[in-house]
Amino acid sequence: MMPGECIIIGKLINGILPQFSPTVIGVTAAILFTAINLIGIRLSGIVQFLLTTALFVGILIYVFAGLPALDLSNFEPFFGRGVGGIFLMIPIAMLAYMGYDVLPQAAEEVDAPIRKMVFIIPASIFFVGFVYVMVIVVTAGLVPWEQIAKSTEHIPIIPAVLKALGEKGPTIIIIAGVCGLITTMNAFLVGGSRLLMAMAKDNELPSAFERIHQRFHVPSVGIIFLGLLGVAGSFIKELIVLFDTAASSVLICYLLVAITLIVLRRKEPDLDRPYRVPGYPAVPIIAIVAVIPTWLISLAILKPWALGVYFGWIVVGCGYYLLFRRGRA
Repeated sequence: MMPGECIIIGKLINGILPQFSPTVIGVTAAILFTAINLIGIRLSGIVQFLLTTALFVGILIYVFAGLPALDLSNFEPFFGRGVGGIFLMIPIAMLAYMGYDVLPQAAEEVDAPIRKMVFIIPASIFFVGFVYVMVIVVTAGLVPWEQIAKSTEHIPIIPAVLKALGEKGPTIIIIAGVCGLITTMNAFLVGGSRLLMAMAKDNELPSAFERIHQRFHVPSVGIIFLGLLGVAGSFIKELIVLFDTAASSVLICYLLVAITLIVLRRKEPDLDRPYRVPGYPAVPIIAIVAVIPTWLISLAILKPWALGVYFGWIVVGCGYYLLFRRGRA
């Protein structure tokens, strides 16, 4: 995700400050947030909180400014492209919820009991989902959907933003969008470096990735490695293909989590479980049934090049497991 995040951040900020090239912006963002994460999780958390606050302030300004200007005729017909349009959007919507897997990856460094964490995570998901719905409702109600679909702006909702906020609106939305992308990038630096550390402890990666910095107590090698990926993405635009395949990849992860939940309940019934899934086993079964068609749709909208990269990674991963990891397990 790091290469894709840096590429998109570069393009968005270039929309506000065209005098700076997207490459320079992407490299600067990668280096800056690598340095912040190297200094420690506390500083990273403070920066994350400030950026998230700015993101939601920008969104709420747009929502509250747009509500009085809604034109209800723009909602007719309510399903302008039919049910098929909804299904096409589901895989893309999955990208909006990818950051939540970072929380358990960094849970060891969170000073909060596990029971509090398992309440906060679902609550935050519902809150963010509500905000997403409000943005969609306001955007759809401000201008006809055909106008958004045919927009040539870098950010398609700009016509709706102009109607709600005037000439300063695009700047507010772009700043909020940049804050959202940076929070995602920062979260992946936190979670990804801890994931690399765990893989190194399990002998899946070189031992250097499990080293903890003596002063700042962070997995510095993993953070630097991910930062370098971000720098590489700023120069090699083709790496955006990794971002394109993100939805399909995360859907596989969701599927495996649901299956693993059922398997663990059967194989390890006595494990300590501070959080129990309501409605088990119906919930994981519903998740499995819902994820499979969504995954197939996500593959259908990929370009041939991205599809090749996606299945290439699957072949490499499965080959590694069958040839090396399976025997060790």
